[in-house]
Amino acid sequence: MRRNKRGPPPVRSASAAERMWRSKSLSQNFLRDSRLIESLVAHSGITKADTVLDLGAGKGAITRELARHCQHVIAVEKDPELVEQLAQTIRGVPNAELIAGDILHVELPACPYKVFANIPYSLTAAIITKLTGSLRSPLTTHLVVQTEAAHKYTGVPRESLSALFLKPWFRVSIAHCFNRRDFSPTPGVDSVLLRIDKRQQPLLSPATQSLYRDFIVYCFVRGGHSLYTTLEQFVGPQAMNAIASTLPIPHSVTPTAIDFEIWLCLFSEFVQHASRSSRQLIAGSAHRLKEEQSRLPKEYHARKHERW
Repeated sequence: MRRNKRGPPPVRSASAAERMWRSKSLSQNFLRDSRLIESLVAHSGITKADTVLDLGAGKGAITRELARHCQHVIAVEKDPELVEQLAQTIRGVPNAELIAGDILHVELPACPYKVFANIPYSLTAAIITKLTGSLRSPLTTHLVVQTEAAHKYTGVPRESLSALFLKPWFRVSIAHCFNRRDFSPTPGVDSVLLRIDKRQQPLLSPATQSLYRDFIVYCFVRGGHSLYTTLEQFVGPQAMNAIASTLPIPHSVTPTAIDFEIWLCLFSEFVQHASRSSRQLIAGSAHRLKEEQSRLPKEYHARKHERW
């Protein structure tokens, strides 16, 4: 990872085409009020002992506030024009470091760290996947995201694949709800501060992660409106009757209507009762879904993923 400690490289003037590209791919809505930023950081749990990543740091308003509360802040920004402004903002701040580069390609710290960032909305899924899927996942993550995206990761009001993938290893909540006027330019959507805390004691072991994800994906994709039948196929009619007698699993239940805690119980039953052929049946389901989604047009993939 190349780190820029002497300031950014010379920035040439952007062409009209480059400016249009940035407006679409790197667009952000920046927080207007320094007092709001101060309050959010102060209530985030960040301490003087922490290393903090500010991803998509923009002009550095959040970076500057983080530097007041933490031991070391690393600001990452890709847009050359914003890099230049960011360098000026943190000039003379001894515990602030600037990386001029792509958020998705930056090397995550080897030491324990936290994240606090106002990210480009278009990169929400990719950034959360990068952070939570890494062996170097942050202790705590605060991200400004669209409210709709936050609901997908919290599983409120209905569970989703994205939420179920996270919850055994992370606690996900909404820390703050913004007013649209808090941003410049004013966005056309509602926004929140999403908080993701790494569990000190995961609810599932790393060895079961692949099987758990395959189980969840298979039930979502294959179960549909016949989830009861899918579960019965795995554990057998007798065991399914016993499960249904203690858990709210009616014949008409859909995957999104089942709370995370019940999914954990169902997965435990699967591990105990499922045959070798059932395990082989679901094997690779998560990978196949990922491959399928990668081949879909971006707009269609976004709409489909929102339903999950």
